[in-house]
Amino acid sequence: MALMTYREANHVLRRGVRPAHDGTQINATATVEGATVVVYTVPADNIFYLCTAVVGPFTIAAGLCSMYILTDGAAVWFPLGYINVGAALDANSVSVTFWPPLEVPADYVVTLLTSAAGLICRGGVFGWIE
Repeated sequence: MALMTYREANHVLRRGVRPAHDGTQINATATVEGATVVVYTVPADNIFYLCTAVVGPFTIAAGLCSMYILTDGAAVWFPLGYINVGAALDANSVSVTFWPPLEVPADYVVTLLTSAAGLICRGGVFGWIE
C-alpha cells in the first residue's frame, strides 16, 4: 500500500501546519479620510475566502471608522467592524478572524469608510480567491 492512499478526497490538504489552497493569496489595504473607499472587489467567477479583516483609526477626530462587505447591488451583506473614535485616540484597531474562512461571492465589494473630515482610518483584508 502506497503512502497516503487511505486518505479521503475531501480532507484538507496541508503544507507544514497550515491548510493549503490552490488559489491566489489576497492582502488588500486602504486608507480613507471622510469618505468611502473600496478595499477589495471580488473578481467575477471567483470566491474570496476571507480569513482576517482589520480596521483602525490613524488620527484623532470624532467620528466613526467602519468596514463592510457590500453586495453587487451595494446593500450591506456583512459588517466587518467599526470603531467610534472620540476626542482622544482611545480606540484601538478591531480585528476579525474567520476560520473556516468567510466565503464572499463574486462581484461583492469590501469597503472602508469614515464619517468625518480629519478622521483617517486604515483597514485591510487577508484571504485567497479561487
